[in-house]
Amino acid sequence: MRDTEARPDWLTRGACRGEDPDLHFPVKDTNYAANVAKAKALCWNCPVLQDCFRYAMAAQEELGIWAGTTNADRIKMRAAAAAGQRAEMAVAS
Repeated sequence: MRDTEARPDWLTRGACRGEDPDLHFPVKDTNYAANVAKAKALCWNCPVLQDCFRYAMAAQEELGIWAGTTNADRIKMRAAAAAGQRAEMAVAS
């Protein structure tokens, strides 16, 4: 989330509230995989997981772990959704 944007209301109810922000923005170093896994684990029981996911997808967040997904995960999901929409359009034609 960019500093100039207003914080969504649901963010105050997230499991990550009060956590070190660096947890969800891991640096690619020797502990990267472990840090990503730790951030994702925190997300799985979060009460605002769906809100967080919708935000990350709509905002096309490129940085950080959002709703237990990395940017690479979200790119794959957007591509799959776009491919599915193209397939639906071809069938309807």
